[in-house]
Amino acid sequence: MSFLRRLLGLEKWVQYAVTDWVDAGEMVIGAVTTAPTYPTGGGAVTWNKRRWRRVGDSMEIVYTFSTNSNSGAAGGSGSYLFPLPPGYSIDPAKWTFGAASAAGGPGNDICGTGYATHLGGAGEQGAINIFAHNSTNFYCRVGASDTDSGGADAYAGNIVSNTTYHMNEASGIRYNFTACVPIYGWTSKIRG
Repeated sequence: MSFLRRLLGLEKWVQYAVTDWVDAGEMVIGAVTTAPTYPTGGGAVTWNKRRWRRVGDSMEIVYTFSTNSNSGAAGGSGSYLFPLPPGYSIDPAKWTFGAASAAGGPGNDICGTGYATHLGGAGEQGAINIFAHNSTNFYCRVGASDTDSGGADAYAGNIVSNTTYHMNEASGIRYNFTACVPIYGWTSKIRG
């Protein structure tokens, strides 16, 4: 009966919103205390991109940032914050926020994963877990981390900040991660 009702137009189809990817432009990395300063000079920032798409009631977002030097860079102060595109906020009724701290604790729902690499020194690289700091910013906590020679490094468990995978790393830095969070005002179903 339901199929016949839909065929005759008496009942609307339910559609789930999944959009194409949207280029959200460059991100401006902030911090809990003082934002870092990007390196300057030709080609110092080699990649800075945010892309997102709607998946039901959530935004799936991909961040990519890379530098090849630290000329003119400053590490800032405190945990680094990675913003949502302007005009959107995470729905607090559907997600919990946690302070950007290595201690973690209740309410720190993981919303994504990725990696961070610093290209100087021993060439540390590590998996990062992504958390919502507040309704408009993410922070990253380093998980497993090692050096190019395979040894463990001191960054494991730390928050990406002015002391961990920071903007002032000698030969550059890379961040790449994907996160997915519910957006305030979005629903997972639209009637067709």
